[in-house]
Amino acid sequence: MPLVHFQNLCKSFNLYTQGNVRIPVLQDFNLSISRGESIALTGPSGAGKSTVLRLLYGNYRVDRGRILVQANGGQTDVAAADPHTVLALRRDTIGYVSQFLRVIPRIPAIEIVMEPLIMRGAGETRARTAAVSLLERLSIPQRLWPLSPTTFSGGEQQRINIARGFIAPFPIMILDEPTASLDPENARAVEQIIREASAAGVTIIGIYHNPGLRAALASRTVTLAVTPPERPAPGNGLSELSLPVT
Repeated sequence: MPLVHFQNLCKSFNLYTQGNVRIPVLQDFNLSISRGESIALTGPSGAGKSTVLRLLYGNYRVDRGRILVQANGGQTDVAAADPHTVLALRRDTIGYVSQFLRVIPRIPAIEIVMEPLIMRGAGETRARTAAVSLLERLSIPQRLWPLSPTTFSGGEQQRINIARGFIAPFPIMILDEPTASLDPENARAVEQIIREASAAGVTIIGIYHNPGLRAALASRTVTLAVTPPERPAPGNGLSELSLPVT
């Protein structure tokens, strides 16, 4: 049984301010991912790569289809899950490193990194020790640890995001351009962290801007194609977002 299975997945976006244009991003998308695989999603802009990741994380609602995830000894359909179930998956099963860091202002960077472990019941000493180790490894100066990352550069924010994503062990890791804003030295450090997670059996689903990084990390590549837009009959409502990525 696959660890993750996208079954006949459909997702579209309606642009009601632009003549009711319907953008069918995914049409009957199917993908099975085994435990321990490292999948790279490729394809042109607009093909739905980031949409697949956000659907798996419960950030977008599904139009039709299922997203089956093996978690806690059972199977969960993310497409039909209630918010409490999605939050539990995010806490224990699915980690996410997005391109952008979205945090509450005035919260120190080190506490943002510690939070996933604290949410699992880890003591503050253990969480802080793990956070310090990752922050040092990712070359975040100690003077920045007590500051809010809202004031940091793009590369520093991305490294905080990576530290937060990898501080707790997740069976599944979603990576959306994890090194896009990083210089070569820090990109190599992130690549090594991803390699170690993969070697430990973590299932990774990622989008990689750098072809060399993709070739180095992916055990399988899945290519998506762009679906042309449609003009549906007039209707009401908007494509809905559910829980935001943090």
